[in-house]
Amino acid sequence: PRASCSSKMGKAGKAKASTSQPQEARKPAEDDDDAILSAAIAENRVFKEKAASEAAASAAAASAITAALDKLPVFAIADAGRPLQYTVGRRKLAVFYADVAAAKAQQKATERQVPGCDLIAIGLGGAYRLSYDGKAAIVPGVAELRAAGAPEGAQPMGQDLPLFACTK
Repeated sequence: PRASCSSKMGKAGKAKASTSQPQEARKPAEDDDDAILSAAIAENRVFKEKAASEAAASAAAASAITAALDKLPVFAIADAGRPLQYTVGRRKLAVFYADVAAAKAQQKATERQVPGCDLIAIGLGGAYRLSYDGKAAIVPGVAELRAAGAPEGAQPMGQDLPLFACTK
């Protein structure tokens, strides 16, 4: 059997230089590591504060936009004050109509299946939020689609709602 022994010999039998240093010589490196760690923690804190501030500003802006859009009505066919759910594609969604005439025509057609259904108005901001969350569809009016450049005969269901603005 072979005896095992430990030595400080490296490749080709050459002795390795000792890597141990006196405590005083290592102290600056430890201080440098602490300084780097402290700087990284401070930078991370600043980053988190900035992200939180931006999120709050974004939420405030979204709330202001929703409030402004809520001044514009869209219409839904409802039963007992709740929008009916329609199958759109493979999903059940509330459907909001930007064109009141289209909503009235749909309400008249739906009344054969759901007697007593009525037409309700909801703010566009709330309808958009439901649409964004995948719980509703907003159907633009044919005239608005045409004004936005859609071809004659374009079907409004599934189209984006065009919005128009004036600047002073």
